[in-house]
Amino acid sequence: YNRNITEVLSNLAESAGYDYDYLCQMANRLAGKKITRINLRRFSGFHPAMQRLILRLAVAKIKGDTRRLTFKHIKELEDLILNRPVNSIVDLPKGVSVKKQKESIVFYQK
Repeated sequence: YNRNITEVLSNLAESAGYDYDYLCQMANRLAGKKITRINLRRFSGFHPAMQRLILRLAVAKIKGDTRRLTFKHIKELEDLILNRPVNSIVDLPKGVSVKKQKESIVFYQK
């Protein structure tokens, strides 16, 4: 083990925090003010990492946080977008649902 492991991990955490803050700012900018309605054509042009972050931010916008939102939920949303027919719905924890429309997905509270 590195003798300075505490300092190294602290530096890594600080750096990751700045990176995450910047990525969230960019995701909000890309998603727009109506992050609870995502245009699928525009969304498909984003990097997969940015897509996943936008999905998480949309859930947080509705629910207030992303607790109980797992990677499995994100994969299910990706499946909704890529493979499921229009009007399909994915139910997420805490009463959040996502409906696929012709050109967008919409996040809402049940």
